[in-house]
Amino acid sequence: MKYHNPVAVLERMNGKAIDPTDTAAVALLRKKMLAELELTADKVLQVAGEWWSKNDLLVFFDRLQSPAELHFHQEINNDPVLSQFLETGTMAGLFADKALYKDNSFLSFIAPFYEPLFTAAVLTGLQQRQVTVLQYLFGNPLLIPGEQVKRSYDKIFRFLGEQYTALENLRLVMERDRRTFLWKEEAGPYVSYTQVKLLNALPDVFMEWRSSYGILMINVALVLSSIGERKIALGILEDVQRLKSTAHVQENATHFISYVKEAMKTGIEIFGEHNTPFDKLLARWNLSRDGLLRIAVAIFIMVVIGIGSRYEKERHPAELYYSTADQSPFGGSRTYWTMQYLLSQLESNTVDRAVTIKGHTGTVIPKTGDDLYGPQLMAALGEQGDVGKFFTEPRYDAGRPVLKEDSTFTDPQHRQSLCVFNRVEAGLITIIQTPDSFYSRYVSAHDSVFVPLPLALSQVYFYLGLYWSPEWSAAAAMKYVPDYRAKGFFLLPYFNSVSFLRQSRMQFVLDSNYWKTSNRYMPVEISLSGAQQLQLKRLSDNVNGTDIKIGE
Repeated sequence: MKYHNPVAVLERMNGKAIDPTDTAAVALLRKKMLAELELTADKVLQVAGEWWSKNDLLVFFDRLQSPAELHFHQEINNDPVLSQFLETGTMAGLFADKALYKDNSFLSFIAPFYEPLFTAAVLTGLQQRQVTVLQYLFGNPLLIPGEQVKRSYDKIFRFLGEQYTALENLRLVMERDRRTFLWKEEAGPYVSYTQVKLLNALPDVFMEWRSSYGILMINVALVLSSIGERKIALGILEDVQRLKSTAHVQENATHFISYVKEAMKTGIEIFGEHNTPFDKLLARWNLSRDGLLRIAVAIFIMVVIGIGSRYEKERHPAELYYSTADQSPFGGSRTYWTMQYLLSQLESNTVDRAVTIKGHTGTVIPKTGDDLYGPQLMAALGEQGDVGKFFTEPRYDAGRPVLKEDSTFTDPQHRQSLCVFNRVEAGLITIIQTPDSFYSRYVSAHDSVFVPLPLALSQVYFYLGLYWSPEWSAAAAMKYVPDYRAKGFFLLPYFNSVSFLRQSRMQFVLDSNYWKTSNRYMPVEISLSGAQQLQLKRLSDNVNGTDIKIGE
């Protein structure tokens, strides 16, 4: 919807300035414009280069009858930056500081004009690399109500997802071909300092996506370093340090800066100067010194594997599952590999899922208590043969002291359970794993659910997100069960939900003797911290009969 500033439009219609609050003058002008319209052949009238129909004129003059809207128009007219943006779509500075810009009535009035221009300006700024424009757009008050903010940000997320995919594809090509011919023309702009400044201009709601992009920039730098472009790689890593991202990304950038600097020193010591006759000879076979070294290392590894395989003792196939699993209590269990597969799929391809939000109706909303993963995971277990036959469950540490019984949370109907409270504006799937079974429970925003725990070993994962899609399938099938491909994902992460999946993992070993007589349940909640990060809180400090470990 195009915005028309009534002060300017009335002046153009009248040929001179006119006070919008002068009802008699405005009514006379309305009558004059409608009369002129009737004299035209096509029943449209041109005013200052724009064509107006009879309906356009009637709506325009009718809205001038509202004192509140007229006041809003006057306030907009008094703010040159906002007025120019609404009329031309060009953001040239910061708005005036007005309390009105936080008023819900004003936001509802201006949003139909402001939101399309704002979204288009952000997308254009990202595409044309206009750092200052983005800083103005997000430095100004966001004159859009909540639901329309979400719609606008969805479009921005989709565009960013396309940039992420483009850079990832270029990284794969460079890694495969071991060449930098795509670098300056195609990949360079995606990892430049200008790109970092563009992403830094985005608000905190984009922090998780920005951090994921930072990891991708690091991966691009490592590919460039591996093919000899270490100066370029170092520059990219230093730019990642300037990116507003999580501590994890910054730690990785710092670590790999040291790694690349050391590689630069080591490369000089081992290989000496480049562009020697030896390098020219290698170039004739499309090789480099680094490439020659990789070939030599690969041959050495193959020889070692070949020698080792001659002396390796033959083992039962089912034992291999245990030997390759980690040393966690679930290592070697029947459910270990299935759970690891599901976690890997939930953590990966988050950007690919985010760019499909366009066209997603959002009408498929599970109900609290629905089991979204249990049936498919149990079906996959049925195809795993005798995996887990060697597994032995750990025992509860009976030597732990018993505290005074906490009677705050007692409920005979839900004894021996975890009560999960979802305190955020996102869907939550609680996934329960035992050594030989799975089930899950969906928890709607600001709802809760009881999750029964077995009197033995179990662990619980918390998967959060927005836009549930029951039809989305995993990109890869399970290695040991090729017919199984995880199905059902959130299309959009919620803040740090991807890393939270493993950080919040709760592992339980319960004392069966204690829990057979206790009526207590264990309450926990998922909420947002002041830093807008997901957090897991236990609402009772009673750990009687329970060994609990949190996080992987």
